[in-house]
Amino acid sequence: MDCVIPGHSVRTFSAAIQCLSKISKELYIDFDAMDGMCLRSLNDAKSAYCAIHFAPCFFEHCSSPAMNPNSSSRKKKKRRNDNSMSNSTSASQETRFSCRVPMRALAPVVRPRKNVIALRIRSKGSNHVNQKKDDDDDDENGGALQLAFEFELEVDNSLPSGAHEAYPRNKPTLVKVIHRLGVAEVDGITAVAPKEECSELVARPKTLLKWLDPIKRTAEGCLVFYKDADIIIATSFHPNDNATGLAPKTSIVQTETVIQIQDLDEYEFQDLRRHNDVDEDDDDPIRPNCPMPDNVNEEVVLVFGMKEAKALLQFCSQQSTYTGNIMGAHNDSFRDDDNGHHAKSPWSVTMSFHWAGRPLIFESKSQARLGVSIQMGLATLDHNILQTMPQQRQRSQEQNSQRRRSTSRT
Repeated sequence: MDCVIPGHSVRTFSAAIQCLSKISKELYIDFDAMDGMCLRSLNDAKSAYCAIHFAPCFFEHCSSPAMNPNSSSRKKKKRRNDNSMSNSTSASQETRFSCRVPMRALAPVVRPRKNVIALRIRSKGSNHVNQKKDDDDDDENGGALQLAFEFELEVDNSLPSGAHEAYPRNKPTLVKVIHRLGVAEVDGITAVAPKEECSELVARPKTLLKWLDPIKRTAEGCLVFYKDADIIIATSFHPNDNATGLAPKTSIVQTETVIQIQDLDEYEFQDLRRHNDVDEDDDDPIRPNCPMPDNVNEEVVLVFGMKEAKALLQFCSQQSTYTGNIMGAHNDSFRDDDNGHHAKSPWSVTMSFHWAGRPLIFESKSQARLGVSIQMGLATLDHNILQTMPQQRQRSQEQNSQRRRSTSRT
């Protein structure tokens, strides 16, 4: 692994590390010269998965060094793929690099810095061929696998304001800072979340942040979608409230916030779902374990973790402002090369969902020329669990009455 991130993109890369650090204590790095770099994280409860992908166009340079023929990892891959994969596929896997890095060690290294010209990330040791070493390399690490983060910084040596013009003008000084971290070579992680026939909404990250801000201090948030209403309701969710008797009703603050459908860029609610029994030939891996609720065509109630959702929305909101100022792309439409149509705005967030118990999926991406995309999957509570909570039933009745009042005014 050997890649160079230009100075104007280092801030985006650092913000991605900071976003993932709020989800998990470990970071999984997957790199391939043809596919780019993917940063992944999975929380301890395995209820939140996030992946940020950087395409090759994001880097100034990216390449994969040759693999050591004596590497044990290559031998394992070769034995596993001898009978099932072609030579071209094996060659592709040999150049792929995957490792796990502790966030505690990585966060102080990849942090916002001023006057960064470039950041070079290189893998050293373990399964790579011993290449010609630079002047800054040493043999202290033996053969252990390491990642080297090399920052090129520019120090301004200009004279203070008011200095006489007769003084010679000093050129900027270039400083190189190198951090080396020990990492573990592991297989990558992934998540399966089908999106066929899902409901969907698209909005700017700042709009969603403003909507969910009143309930951001709660561990879980609850979204309520209705078929014919022109509003979407977000409420704070307290599982112990009047459900198990562990918390008195007077000690909990219930917060509710509403957003108008017209304030979203796009909104589509699926109301033609069939309640047939699951067939044995059903290809959906989630449907048998998460049956469809009876009123799925009328309303959907989703309970999910607020901490992870807030981290994603903050990242997208910051990048929307930063890349807009740097690249001149803020509030402009751009060409979506993947789908062949014009999207509303870079870094707009798409929320895809089916019903309670199935994942809530967040997706966003930058302009095509920047090559950054993010995807997050959040687990939601099963609708059968929600129906057993008295407070949830009472809240649902209140929301139904509010929905009727809202529709009657329109």
